[in-house]
Amino acid sequence: MDKKTAGRAVKICSKAYLLDELRAVKPELVVAVGESVKDYFYDVSKDRRLKGGITEVFMRNIIKNARVGDLEFDFAVVPHPSGQNNWLWQEINIYGSRKKSLKEWGANT
Repeated sequence: MDKKTAGRAVKICSKAYLLDELRAVKPELVVAVGESVKDYFYDVSKDRRLKGGITEVFMRNIIKNARVGDLEFDFAVVPHPSGQNNWLWQEINIYGSRKKSLKEWGANT
């Protein structure tokens, strides 16, 4: 699926289901997988911490107290684990980078 199609799919699904699901579940942490999802959350929240490319936002670690409408949660962005994602596999040790952030957040790793 190309990026433009993925973005449209995220918007359609989220408008129909995602925000209602988040209100029902009230998660403490939301993990966005991929740039299309990160872009969606930026569009609906206007949270400047989500502005930028996937690499830039991913390297900021866990974003505390993100707000989308009446919802508030911590937010993490990770690159999509596609085999086509050379950056993910060549430029970063994903486990090492995220392990520290998740421990700081309080997750068991």
